[in-house]
This record gives sequence, structure tokens and C-alpha cells, in this order.
Amino acid sequence: TLIGLAERTLARLAQGELERLLMEGENGVMIIYPAGRASVAVLAEKDARLSRVLYATRKAAADVQAMLGG
Repeated sequence: TLIGLAERTLARLAQGELERLLMEGENGVMIIYPAGRASVAVLAEKDARLSRVLYATRKAAADVQAMLGG
């Protein structure tokens, strides 16, 4: 549902394809990457090194998409 909403919003604003969805809360961060017909979601602590988390999650999403034939 979140991915669909983000994709529709980006389309209406002519911002291109969704690359990732990032939500920050008081205690941490949730990152969601589309992976073909699936998605990869990761929860990270507030003090996590976000660049490393983003890199690993993007790679995992690409791997999932490849496994699913996308």
C-alpha cells in the first residue's frame, strides 16, 4: 500500500520512478525498496549508519528481484 501510494504521488508530481521509501520515527528508520513484484523492508536503529543500510538494502532488493525473475 505504501509503495503504491508513493508511486502514484511521484507520477502526479512528474518525479519519475520510485527508488526507495524512507520513513523516520522517534526510535528508528524504515526503508522500503521495490523489488519487482515484491518489496524489501528494513528497520534500522536511529543511530545506524544510514549509507551502509541503504546500500545493503538496495543490493538485497536487486537480488530478490533477480530471484523472482524480474
